[in-house]
Amino acid sequence: STQSTGNRVRYLLVRDGEGKWGFPLRWVDKERSLAEAAGALVGCDVDVGRMPVSVSVNKYSRRYREHTGMEGEKTFYLKGRYRGGREEEGRWCTKEEVEGEVDREVWRVLEPCLR
Repeated sequence: STQSTGNRVRYLLVRDGEGKWGFPLRWVDKERSLAEAAGALVGCDVDVGRMPVSVSVNKYSRRYREHTGMEGEKTFYLKGRYRGGREEEGRWCTKEEVEGEVDREVWRVLEPCLR
């Protein structure tokens, strides 16, 4: 989710269960759209885009696929515009701040999309 402060766009980062900063994440079931899930996740008034700005694909190991029947997972990154309300515990960061906080693989996928 993004928030514009003056001419700077800011991105919402939250801590995961291990205390690492990253973008808000949520499993999405087939009954919900990506935009609905993203809006509910952030917990504030956000206009969420319908098209992902990026997608990260994680293919599971052969052993895991055989055990679970699941091929892998996709993480869709959606752009949103903050409109008010109380967001979940987090930090609004500039692009440069995001680079220093998120996992290198996440940064590699998202860096071309951020401004």
